[in-house]
Amino acid sequence: MWRVLAMIAFTACVVSGEDTKPPAPKAESSERIFEVEGPEEALRVSFDDLELRQLLDVQKVPVDVEDQLPEWLKKLNGKTVRTTGWMFPPPTETELPAFLLVKTAMWMDFGRRLHADEKIGVRMRKGVTADYISDRSFDVVGKFTIKSRVDQGELLWLYMIEDAVVIDLAKSTPLPAERKEE
Repeated sequence: MWRVLAMIAFTACVVSGEDTKPPAPKAESSERIFEVEGPEEALRVSFDDLELRQLLDVQKVPVDVEDQLPEWLKKLNGKTVRTTGWMFPPPTETELPAFLLVKTAMWMDFGRRLHADEKIGVRMRKGVTADYISDRSFDVVGKFTIKSRVDQGELLWLYMIEDAVVIDLAKSTPLPAERKEE
């Protein structure tokens, strides 16, 4: 809706000869309601909910994005969430204490780098690891955090799920079993 209004304002300025620019796009401010799911009563959040390039109508997520987040997204920080994604191929295939979760299996777009809003870093719960899951999506449940990680002026990371467990949709059971602490 705001795009239509901005275009009308821009067109009116061009027709009237004024040298006024249309208003800058703003983050969607309406509240979002997330379904509660599973025994952990996690909020069901999708990668579409987290896609800031779409929400902010930008090509690249700015490094100061935390200042531009809609309130509903800021409120997810620290909450238990459940999201579905695909595992980015890790350097090893077993006993992973952490991994990268991406939106689709099409993560490899001919060498294109993933944007900060297309990935979630996952750190497993203490004493729990995951094995590489290929060729299918799965759920991750854990504490969602938003924290920018910038390197040389580029936003590398924004989202994390910590204290996580993996739920394999194909098996409908948590993966993997707890390992013994040494």
